[in-house]
Amino acid sequence: MAEQKERKWPWMRILLIVSLGLNLLFVGLVVGAALRFGGPDSMRPPPRSLGSALYRALPEDVRQEMRQHSRTGHDTRRKGGFKDVGVIVASLRAVPFDAEGLKTVLDRQLVQREAFHRSIQDKWFDQITSMSDEERASYADRLEKVSHRKTHKK
Repeated sequence: MAEQKERKWPWMRILLIVSLGLNLLFVGLVVGAALRFGGPDSMRPPPRSLGSALYRALPEDVRQEMRQHSRTGHDTRRKGGFKDVGVIVASLRAVPFDAEGLKTVLDRQLVQREAFHRSIQDKWFDQITSMSDEERASYADRLEKVSHRKTHKK
């Protein structure tokens, strides 16, 4: 009579294979992230934009005024922007596709964003032109410090 080997716990082998697969997947993700982002030195946040530096160097009371101006313009812009989402969605689903209609909506959004940015820039420029020579020099010093700062404050 042939001796039959009785398999003990076949689910254990399946569990071991699944566990090994998950471990390899995790190690692959970690190695991939390290290769893509280059390790701890490149995990820093991206450099600040010029607009951010110009804003951060302003005195706190002026920044508060700029924030208020920005919120007012942003609220006005947002009301029109969300209305356009429906138009964009309809344009994307339309058969036949109306590329020109979609382009018109996107161009309108671009004009609105540009007007908003222009109003912020004009407000900043008004603040700068109203400063005395000493205030502008002090602002320039703060701007220089802000622009050379390598990391964000936490």
